[in-house]
Amino acid sequence: MKHPDDVSSLTISQVVQATGQARRAVQRQIRNGTFANAFREKRPGGSGEGVWRIPIDDLSAAGIVVDELVLDPAESNPAPGPSVPLQDELARLRAELSEERALRMVAEALAEERANALEHARVELGVLSAAAGNDSATRQAAQRNLPARPRGNWLR
Repeated sequence: MKHPDDVSSLTISQVVQATGQARRAVQRQIRNGTFANAFREKRPGGSGEGVWRIPIDDLSAAGIVVDELVLDPAESNPAPGPSVPLQDELARLRAELSEERALRMVAEALAEERANALEHARVELGVLSAAAGNDSATRQAAQRNLPARPRGNWLR
């Protein structure tokens, strides 16, 4: 078993980052014994078990290609998660998404307000048309918010 500080082993998060595999797939491979030399680090103070470490040799033996460019060679224990430029881009995109959501909510409220105003205007127009004409069917239709049916020779 290798020492936890050995840079030739990676955490699950680092494996996910460097290989593109799904986290659950890596966890399943650990449970299934695909990585024979995988081990859990000891937590500082000796309380319980820490994170899983998977030797790079085990990954290679399983046919999994590790993109070492993703891992920072200057760090002996690279931090899991995206790099700083990616984090900045993610923060920018989240802020942009939040702003777009706010704009969408304003647009939806405005559209609803305008739809209500149009409906009100349609009803008022129907009432005014009924008041202007003496046709009782038109007046009744306006009161029920229904379009008036034409009378007479409308089939010609």
